[in-house]
Amino acid sequence: MNVDYRLAPEAKAPCGIDDCYAAVKWVIANAEELGIDANRIALMGESGGGYLTAGVSMRLAEADEGHLVKFQVQVIPMTSNAFLTKEDSHFDEWELGMGMSRLVNHDIARQLATDFDNRDPLEVAKDPFIYPNEVSDEVCKKCPPLIVLTAEFDDCKKPGLEAAAKYRKNGNLLGCAVLKGCHHGHYVDSNHPRTDAHFKVVEDVCNKYL
Repeated sequence: MNVDYRLAPEAKAPCGIDDCYAAVKWVIANAEELGIDANRIALMGESGGGYLTAGVSMRLAEADEGHLVKFQVQVIPMTSNAFLTKEDSHFDEWELGMGMSRLVNHDIARQLATDFDNRDPLEVAKDPFIYPNEVSDEVCKKCPPLIVLTAEFDDCKKPGLEAAAKYRKNGNLLGCAVLKGCHHGHYVDSNHPRTDAHFKVVEDVCNKYL
């Protein structure tokens, strides 16, 4: 299932997350009509979709519904506030990547956060519905188990590894894989021999947990 969720900046966070959460609940409620097994549902999102996947997982956890979804897969997820402030120790290293600089991340936050220009950026940086890696340990424990798929030269490698570390700390990580030799989204090129290896990770996880 793919969700036609509302977009920023017209619809600020967590509107997109709430739309996707509603879609998940609708799929579960209508599983029989849709011809699917309600006990074998998983979430998966790439890049900004990884952000939405993380947000939906938090919504499920807050409602004590994490058990309704077998697992979540965050692929090259945009889930970290790591680029928002220069205080981050990895800022210089990661700014040299694909362009996810402090300026770019301020603009992303401005699109998502209500009244961003009148708020302290550090306050925005702690909002888990803008930066899901800020999820509390209590909520994280109740989220669907996590699988992270990222890439070696991806600017979102750091967010993915952060998410994996948070879930590992809370005993809720199923796996984390780093695809070698490419960056943000380039593994989808079918001419690359590494494409099959990357998607085999997803196949293996689904075979085991679904």
